[in-house]
Amino acid sequence: MGKALHDRKLAYKEPELGMRLIGIYSKNRLEWYVSDWACALFGYTVCPLYDTLGKENLEYCIDLCKMTTCFVSGKTAESIEKFKQKGSLRTIICYDEIS
Repeated sequence: MGKALHDRKLAYKEPELGMRLIGIYSKNRLEWYVSDWACALFGYTVCPLYDTLGKENLEYCIDLCKMTTCFVSGKTAESIEKFKQKGSLRTIICYDEIS
């Protein structure tokens, strides 16, 4: 998974510190853990997103981080779809099948 992220250049590279950012917006589950480890092994900084932040704060965090890629569950993918502003988010990797 980490190699796929790297080969496709899916992480946003923050210019000042050189951090490469990937978001995870899902409840804790096995896939969350695997995504986190894949990012850690390839030197990506994970930006975790939580439902408790609220819609406006989630939009703000995605925009502030200039996040381009986010791992999501089926439920959270539906939430992101309803956001008015998605910032620079262009790739969503979903753990579940989306109807």
